[in-house]
Amino acid sequence: MMYGGFKRVSVGSRPMDNGGRRRGDECCPNCVPRRHALDAILKEIADLEAESCVTAERADRIHRHTISNMSIFDDKLEEASMELAASQQITRCGNCDHITEEMSRAIDRRASLCVRQSRDRARIARIESHSNDSCQLANERLKDVRKLAVAASVVCLKK
Repeated sequence: MMYGGFKRVSVGSRPMDNGGRRRGDECCPNCVPRRHALDAILKEIADLEAESCVTAERADRIHRHTISNMSIFDDKLEEASMELAASQQITRCGNCDHITEEMSRAIDRRASLCVRQSRDRARIARIESHSNDSCQLANERLKDVRKLAVAASVVCLKK
């Protein structure tokens, strides 16, 4: 039975119906589409949460795999370092430490020169860009001044 746009459902034990309402509750014509929209949103949320869980599990698996690989790598690196240390003790002379220190200083100097060169290149590019912009602006101003001069001379000739 309809009462002014609302329908009244019989009241009984009032179990839940499919729309999440208790039977017997009043609902307007907008309730059904809203309920469908809400259900769609809730389903999308559930799907996103499930996808998030799958992603988190995958990330955890990848992390565990990476950690296991890193421990294997660390073991191999430690073994190689021990072999290198053993070989250096055998084939090392008194000049090796001096050469190693010089190599270290040379590598540091090269790195700082590369950084300085990169910074200088960026500075030059910035200066060239500003220079080009300034030249363009100066040319535009010159054109504007010439236009004003021509316009002023035309006005003077008319008088």
